[in-house]
Amino acid sequence: MALIYDILNSINNPELQGDASSLETITKTVQDVTQQNGLDAATTQTMLSTIGNYLRSALQDQRSTVGNQQLENLIGQATGGNMLGGLMGNLGGLAGGTASTALIQSLIPASVQQQIVNSISQKTGLKAEMIQGLLPILIPAVLGLLKMGTPKNSSLPGNNPLLNSFLDGDKDGDVDLGDAFKFASRFIR
Repeated sequence: MALIYDILNSINNPELQGDASSLETITKTVQDVTQQNGLDAATTQTMLSTIGNYLRSALQDQRSTVGNQQLENLIGQATGGNMLGGLMGNLGGLAGGTASTALIQSLIPASVQQQIVNSISQKTGLKAEMIQGLLPILIPAVLGLLKMGTPKNSSLPGNNPLLNSFLDGDKDGDVDLGDAFKFASRFIR
């Protein structure tokens, strides 16, 4: 539940980049792409939870290598300069292969992405090819969600409470991206 509160805090805190329209864009993107592929809400939630588990580990590794500030910079670059336009531009461009694809690969290596595909396929019964096609949209959407906690003031780099909450979860399973997206979808209605 802590992650959900941090998402709400990023929306309510004028010092952070998150806002309701960003949350709406991110959740609508996830809903649209999964509906277009005939996936129900439970399957989508399982996919996002699985992505979150692997993403946490990959981003923790990145943070230990490059530090908080550089990790936030990489996430910012991977999701675009501004929340709405950048995220949507990158989501559209990722399928065709852009510089953002390389940034996503640097954050989440291909081997980890393959593990995500295999795990989701085992949990949901979906074909690996379908999952592989969805990852270039779902991963940037998750990163966009985490970016919402980035301070607007550039003099506070490396201080994203939403990202820190996600990465520093106490491993008890209560930080779940599937639940966070489910709640976010209800929140924007």
